[in-house]
Amino acid sequence: MKYFNIILVTGLLVGASSCKNSSQDSSNDRNKTEQTQVVDFPAPEIPIMLTNVQDRGAYLSIHFWDKLNPNDTAIINNKEIIEQKWVNYLDILAKFQADESPQLIEQLITRFKSNPTAYLGFNQLADKYLYEADSPFRNDPMYVAVLKVRLQDENITDTEKEQIKYKIDICSKNNVGSKAENISFTTSTGKTEQLYKIETDYTILFFNDLDCNLCANATEELRNSELITSLEKKGRLKIVTINMDDDFTAWKKKVSRWPKTWINGYDGNMNIVNNNSYDLRAIPSFYLLDKNKEVVLKDKPLANIMEILVKL
Repeated sequence: MKYFNIILVTGLLVGASSCKNSSQDSSNDRNKTEQTQVVDFPAPEIPIMLTNVQDRGAYLSIHFWDKLNPNDTAIINNKEIIEQKWVNYLDILAKFQADESPQLIEQLITRFKSNPTAYLGFNQLADKYLYEADSPFRNDPMYVAVLKVRLQDENITDTEKEQIKYKIDICSKNNVGSKAENISFTTSTGKTEQLYKIETDYTILFFNDLDCNLCANATEELRNSELITSLEKKGRLKIVTINMDDDFTAWKKKVSRWPKTWINGYDGNMNIVNNNSYDLRAIPSFYLLDKNKEVVLKDKPLANIMEILVKL
């Protein structure tokens, strides 16, 4: 799926740029604008007393959509412009209003409920950018905020309500800063193990299956990483792999070749799946947990986990 790139006018954050004095230049600019007929809505005017980037960014986060009229169909119906603005907005929220972003995104969706086209469009963008597994802006707390607005829609069916409630439940689990769901699994030796009983500073929780090429690549990367090996030898890191396939015999043969330091598990009773303990919308799925089994990273690429581990 194609995602838009971030395009920001940095002058909004660092202050207004100098104006041209030439009337000829101004005339040329007007002519160009008239010729291209660009449809857009203006950015909010940031108060001049806000001089540092953080304050200006926070203001922009709150007032980003102020000048978009919900009834302005020329802009609302321009999906390309709205999507680009949406991407820029998500980037600003991540940088300046991470803690408040669920509330701000809820306010945005609610504001545009009066316009069916805008409301549908923003919900579709939320599905694409906040929920899709490979989205660079995936954010479950923000997506839950969108779902809660959607749940109040009088036009949805009972089936749709149940689907939304399921997503709210699964997306509310194992978020960064929260305690990871405890799970039990069967190891390759036939022993029953629990996640909470594994004592170490950090745990990489690696959900995988046998037929996944990306899982195989990640396995090799972990096995050949000097950083991983070093942290394991120091007792600071444990790798826990959980196979989600149903061929126990083939899995057992495969993990026999994996490092003996790894704890390799198998969801034999399908409890992880049946209890919706973890949101496995894509495999492989990686979680980084701290000593107290609180989530440091949720379902992020292995490269993101390495960026944190290299600082230990």
